[in-house]
Amino acid sequence: NYEHCADMNIPLLPIYEICTAIKSCIRDGCNLVISAPTGSGKSTQVPKMLLDELPPGKCILVLQPRRLPARVCAERVAWELGQNVGQRIGYITRFERKVSRESQVIFITEGILTRMLLDSAGVSNVHCIIFDEFHYLGDPDRGASWEESIIFSPPKTQVLGLSATIGNAEQLSQWLGSLNPQKKINLIQVPTEEHHV
Repeated sequence: NYEHCADMNIPLLPIYEICTAIKSCIRDGCNLVISAPTGSGKSTQVPKMLLDELPPGKCILVLQPRRLPARVCAERVAWELGQNVGQRIGYITRFERKVSRESQVIFITEGILTRMLLDSAGVSNVHCIIFDEFHYLGDPDRGASWEESIIFSPPKTQVLGLSATIGNAEQLSQWLGSLNPQKKINLIQVPTEEHHV
C-alpha cells in the first residue's frame, strides 16, 4: 500500500504514524478506539491498512453515517489501490450496491448494517466492523441505532471506532470493553495538526 501511494504521489497522512499500533491491535484480536483530528486519514486509510491483516475469506465492514460518504470513501480507497469500485473495495447503501465476491472492504450505512446483523449469515464472514464517526453514539436521533449495532455485533467480530471529536474517548472505550470483557480494548489518541485533503 505504501509503495502504491508513493507511485501515485499520494501523501502518507498522519494516521500512518500509528499504523504499526493499529495492525498490532488487530493481530491481537483487540477492539480499538482511535481518536484523531479531521484530515488525518482515518476514514480511508485505516480500512486500507487492515487489508493485509485479513484472514482468508473474511471482509471488513465500514459504517458511515450517510450514503454519500460511504460511496465517496469507497471510490477513494479503490482509486488509491488502482482498482474499480466493486472489486476489492465496494459499498452498499439503500439505493446502490457495488460489491463482488472479491470485495474485502465494504462501506455501508446503518440500515444495511442493521439488516446484516439481524441475519447471522450476513456477518458470518466479517472479521471486523469499523464505526466511522464514532461520536454518533451521542447523537440523540441516531445514537441508539449505532449502540444497538455495536451491542449485537458477533462477539468474535472486532470493533473499531474512529472519530475526530470524541470528547469522552476513555469513557466510550470503557463502555465498549464492558460489552465483551474477554476482548481487550485499546484506545489510541493522535494529537496532530489538521491536514486538509
